[in-house]
Amino acid sequence: SYVDDTIKPAHYQYGGTQYAPAIQMTDEFYNDAQSKHIPTLVFFITDGSNYRSDRALSDKAIIESSEHGIFYMFIGTSKTCDFEYLHHLDDLVGRRFDNTGFMSVKDLNSTSNSELFLNSLKDFSTWLKLKGYVK
Repeated sequence: SYVDDTIKPAHYQYGGTQYAPAIQMTDEFYNDAQSKHIPTLVFFITDGSNYRSDRALSDKAIIESSEHGIFYMFIGTSKTCDFEYLHHLDDLVGRRFDNTGFMSVKDLNSTSNSELFLNSLKDFSTWLKLKGYVK
């Protein structure tokens, strides 16, 4: 009910599933002078694929954000979607730092918090080391 309770009342109108606007907004918000040196983990949860017309913009946004202190953990939750594009983002070439992870779960409500966080933290901890935040 997140979309109905939170997104719609705020009047966000993207006209469908587009990842690029959310990636760009997140990158702008967490790359300001105050927070750009703080490593940030963004959970990006989706139940569907984005428009094909959004894919080049999403690739570009992820590549640009790879220079910043933001790691995107994409979580696809659907019984029918294979999330081919999120697999692509997880292996996207052209980035200086691998700033994405991906996991797919059939039902988010039946997946334990421990499973979600442990799977997410594997990729995030590798990124933290590559970026020099931890040894």
